[in-house]
Amino acid sequence: MVLKKDGRMEPFDKQKLLTSIMLATNKRPVTPAQINMVLSKILYKFESVKEDVIPARVIGEIVKNNLLVLDKVAYIRFVSVYMDFSDADDFCSLVEKIKEGSDK
Repeated sequence: MVLKKDGRMEPFDKQKLLTSIMLATNKRPVTPAQINMVLSKILYKFESVKEDVIPARVIGEIVKNNLLVLDKVAYIRFVSVYMDFSDADDFCSLVEKIKEGSDK
């Protein structure tokens, strides 16, 4: 089960996760095999946690970290939605952090 930030619980949806990754990597030089590898790594990480409930925040962090390694543009796309960016300054700040070698 996934614990949403508003407190709701919903079943984990592998397809929803895959869709998020595919949207982030759309029109990027990322192969289907790479997407499947990232998905497998993420699913393995969930299985290793061995918890019945995973906070959506944890899922987002795991996806974010895997996308940063895979493709920085895909990472920015995912983070902009995940962190609910509201203006261009948010994007600029994230890009600067990536250039400096940090995503924090």
